[in-house]
Amino acid sequence: MTPTWAALRVFQATRQDVVVALDRLMAREGRIPFDAARIPPGYPAERGEFESARLEGPDARGVMTVRLATWRTAFARALALSKTLTHHRLVAAVLPPTEALRLKAYVGGDLVLAVGSDPDDELFYRPIRADLAAVQGLLATWGLPPCDSAHPEAVWRSFAPGFAPDPPDGMDTQARDYARTSSRLVQMS
Repeated sequence: MTPTWAALRVFQATRQDVVVALDRLMAREGRIPFDAARIPPGYPAERGEFESARLEGPDARGVMTVRLATWRTAFARALALSKTLTHHRLVAAVLPPTEALRLKAYVGGDLVLAVGSDPDDELFYRPIRADLAAVQGLLATWGLPPCDSAHPEAVWRSFAPGFAPDPPDGMDTQARDYARTSSRLVQMS
């Protein structure tokens, strides 16, 4: 099976900007920050009881990367974060199992680019997939290097140069862990 991953890139953002927005989003989903060290060894966690997001950066260009543990909700979360981080540009990429990479870009809570095949479950409409001219126009507007194709992998490399699905050890990362408010461990706190 193909490795799966989901990542968001938030441009001109500080770590604090992203943490505050992510905490608000997770709170709306019924999750609160939770120190994973408080989970006892052998604890029989319920499915979806805990979730983690890894924050990296900001890098030299002022871009924060958020690696989500759950790919299924990545676009919905990206859209919600874009509505909170209205002064920031955001791009999300998802690689589901046995499917091709897909990505979407957002500004001020609006979808501005969709590349690759996706069911668009988080939207109430089916956006037109971007062609090379649309991709080139957006990349230029964002001050990013051009790409020679509207293929999702090529476009993602322009948004996230040097991105590795599995970051090397020692990379500047910080996990942000969350628990459902209905978790037994949260209730016992």
